[in-house]
Amino acid sequence: MRKILSVIAAAAVCAAASACSFSDLGSVFGGGDQASQQPEQTEQATQMAEAAEVSNDITVGVMDLDVFDPLKTKSPTVENVCSFIYGSLYTVDQSMKPVAELAQSSSLSADGLTYTVNLKQGVMWHDGKEFTASDVVSAINSMKSSENNYSRYVSRIESVKSTDPYSVEIRFSRPVAEPDALMVFPIVRGKTEGEGDKAFFVPIGTGPFKMVSEKAGDEYRLEAYEQYHGGRASLDAVNIIRVDSVDKFRTLFYANEIDIATTDVIDMSTYMPRSNAKINDTVTNRMIYIGFNTEDQALSDSRTRRAISCMINRDDIVTHYLYSRGVSADYALNPSSWLYFDTRKHLKSDNSEAEILLEQAGWKHDSNDSMYNTFDGKMMLYFTPEILVNSESEERVKIAEDICDKLISFGIRARVSEVDYATYQSRISAGSYDMFIGETELLANCDISEMTKSGENYFKFSNEEVDLLLAQMGTVTTDEEKKAVAIELYEKVREQSPFAPICFKKESLITGSKLKQTVMPCAADLINDTEQWRVR
Repeated sequence: MRKILSVIAAAAVCAAASACSFSDLGSVFGGGDQASQQPEQTEQATQMAEAAEVSNDITVGVMDLDVFDPLKTKSPTVENVCSFIYGSLYTVDQSMKPVAELAQSSSLSADGLTYTVNLKQGVMWHDGKEFTASDVVSAINSMKSSENNYSRYVSRIESVKSTDPYSVEIRFSRPVAEPDALMVFPIVRGKTEGEGDKAFFVPIGTGPFKMVSEKAGDEYRLEAYEQYHGGRASLDAVNIIRVDSVDKFRTLFYANEIDIATTDVIDMSTYMPRSNAKINDTVTNRMIYIGFNTEDQALSDSRTRRAISCMINRDDIVTHYLYSRGVSADYALNPSSWLYFDTRKHLKSDNSEAEILLEQAGWKHDSNDSMYNTFDGKMMLYFTPEILVNSESEERVKIAEDICDKLISFGIRARVSEVDYATYQSRISAGSYDMFIGETELLANCDISEMTKSGENYFKFSNEEVDLLLAQMGTVTTDEEKKAVAIELYEKVREQSPFAPICFKKESLITGSKLKQTVMPCAADLINDTEQWRVR
């Protein structure tokens, strides 16, 4: 599982590293046995010797190590390691379809408010205790009681209780889309009587690998958990080493001392991994968009907002400013999702459509070709929008400038205002803006309520049809019904355009030559299916 951030614009976060302590935790690191080389060998013997020389483990690096708790860590690399240790009720595949992990099955009431999850039986925690419904209840209640990395995923949960040792009943405050895909948060067990502070530092999960040792606070070892419910992992172990800088991380990866890396550490727009590394891409739920203040008089007509959306050359933006590390989109829906329905191959700007929409919205050109409108039959208003952007993001500044140039070419007197992140955030929260370049990470269930539901979005947007469709997304149960409602919902949002999606970003899991398994990262989790990873 991968932490899902709620962002208007990305901000770098880091935490001071703190050493974790263990007691009586068994062996420290050890490499695999090396096969002795004989003067003469048959082809079969040579292959056997080569296989023996590859230890059946991998090494991963962590930066800014704070705590091996996916709910609390501020380090993306630590969070990646947590994916080896913890499990979730569900995960999603590459098409954003829910896949049961700790859950066996689920059901939803007709009103979409009562959601029941039946758990797999025989699942064991790493300390040998059985995983039951009470663990899920405790985990969700704990997540709801404090801010954490997955707070958004449980914000709609009104109550949770166990109906038997292997069944959990969840009550939502209102229907939510695809509730199975909302259950991708890691199940972290709270302290139990007698465990004391150790429960906070030593990660105890239900995942395929178990923490077994620490060496001087700089190296850790995970070993395949023999009682893992999905079957013992192919790897014997995962070695963890602390790394103090991005440059050092890259050096170790280049030297094959670290076997995996992600785009949290290696920026694919500025750094190209070694030739024998494999880049495994996924389209994330992280969407870049331009937001509109729908209460601004000049932007109050949906046709004006849609016209600006039509002016954007999304393909060019992805190519030139994201260095092709994204996929252009005109709908607020991950293009990899099984719900996606846009059949257009290119998202170039449509100047003719923009001109028609602006004319329909009442915009005209004066003698200097500047665009104006007349409101209430008497007040002439020139179109002079400000595009607000976070100055710390060079990427989004360039996108803002690109869109500004396009608006100016239409006779719209647009300008870009670069402000620091605190000012940017404050002005958007207060509604003190015309337009802004934003970035957010949609939930794994592709719910867009936070961006479109009346009274709950930054755009001051309200629409009864959209609200009704959002509610319907939380009550339909068959794939056919979900697809039909989704098409209607996303088309309506596109028509109203409280914001204009630009693209969804790509991320990568980069693997070294030692890993033979083809890894399949997905939008909700770059590190998944680790029990299937192999090196020989």
